[in-house]
Amino acid sequence: MPQDEQGLLGLATSSCPVAASGLTAQQLLAHVHAFYQQPLGPALLRQALEAGLHQQALAAVWAALSGGGGGGAGVRGLLLGSMCSFEGLVRASREPRGNVYELRLAS
Repeated sequence: MPQDEQGLLGLATSSCPVAASGLTAQQLLAHVHAFYQQPLGPALLRQALEAGLHQQALAAVWAALSGGGGGGAGVRGLLLGSMCSFEGLVRASREPRGNVYELRLAS
């Protein structure tokens, strides 16, 4: 999954549990939403600062972590900026039985 709007922090991985009956679109989207609602940790913030993300994202993250943000402040999703539209999934594994996909987000 993308970690920031500009792609400077690379991709993060997250495993989505799949029942024997399969995975619904609602379950997949709930998993993606939960991933981006995880709190920002000091290590990720340090990476964002070192990568030189744009000033607006840094200001939002700093305000959130210092208590100036609202209810959903300080979450991974802040680094996405305007990239908040689900575009789809692309298979990232060449193995026939592989279930690795890359999340595509757009502005």
